[in-house]
Amino acid sequence: MLTCGSEWRPGVDTVQASPQRAKRPEVVPTGGGLGAEIRDIDLRRIDDAAFILIRRAWLDHQVMGGVASDRILKRTGDLRRARCAVIATGLVGASAFLVPVVLVHNLPTAVICLTLAFLFTELVAAPIWAIPMDIAPGYAGTASGLMNLGFGIAGTISPWLFGYLVDVTGSWALPFVGSVGLLILGAALILRLRPDQPFVEEAAVSPAG
Repeated sequence: MLTCGSEWRPGVDTVQASPQRAKRPEVVPTGGGLGAEIRDIDLRRIDDAAFILIRRAWLDHQVMGGVASDRILKRTGDLRRARCAVIATGLVGASAFLVPVVLVHNLPTAVICLTLAFLFTELVAAPIWAIPMDIAPGYAGTASGLMNLGFGIAGTISPWLFGYLVDVTGSWALPFVGSVGLLILGAALILRLRPDQPFVEEAAVSPAG
């Protein structure tokens, strides 16, 4: 039986596993905005401990979008471009790589395109979480919570809706086409956001007396 724990040393994360495993997985940060490299994991025989490690690495190294956004902000001083341009690029890029999944009936192509689509959607993560702090710095927790509520609702509904559409239509293409449409709509709407105009609460005016 595998035991799952964490053991850390600078630059390398490891997961404790059973003695039967010859090598323990390692997560090695690659520096800059490139995230990390996961070593010594056989995806054909992945277990709970290795999966936890991969998920932890994924959460800890979602940095590319944030690095890109910060560099644009530093170079241009334009907060709206720094946030919205990176998010829109991620959404449009994801939609572009989902199209071949529908049109090309080839497994390696589908895997590569889905991987790249996921890469582009992850560019969105860092800047979209920065926007609540930009727009409502005094209520960043509330704004982030509402945004996270929207993510949770979408994450709950989308698997059911995907399966329902496949069952009703018999087509796996329709849910992906819908996803492409939603990504493009999101990219168009994100350009209307104004993170450069923070919400300022008007001071209450006390009655004279």
